Amino acid sequence: TLLDQIARQRLAGLIVFFKPSGCPVQEIFQTDLPIIIPLHQPGCRFLDMNTESFARKALQRLKEQGAKKVAILAYPCINPSMQDAVRLLGEYGLESRPEWQIGMANADIADQIVRLMFSADRAQWPDGLLLVDDHLLPHVARGIFARGSEFRAT
Repeated sequence: TLLDQIARQRLAGLIVFFKPSGCPVQEIFQTDLPIIIPLHQPGCRFLDMNTESFARKALQRLKEQGAKKVAILAYPCINPSMQDAVRLLGEYGLESRPEWQIGMANADIADQIVRLMFSADRAQWPDGLLLVDDHLLPHVARGIFARGSEFRAT
């Protein structure tokens, strides 16, 4: 187990991305092992994502690929990456619509959202899609494939 590896001092450090089911997190934090965690925990170094940098790089890539009208899907709900992307759209000559800026509490509904988004007349479709969480990808892909339409992926 992880605690056994820690007790035997077989690990130089630990990077925790999420709390694994059944993992005794408090016991791990009480060891002398250097720990990095994305969420603030007293006594631990923590990682934080630069959401503005992420948004800038994503929007630049969409612009380079010829996008003009961008939909932004976020999970969970409205998050800093989505807020930064919406705020920065104009700097990249891109536009969006409120109905294309969707935050969701459950990633499983992303396929239904995409189906609705692309059910309008083709002239009303966004030509760029920014997902601000990788958990959305399989659900969004399922929605796109269900539409049976031709999409260019980059």
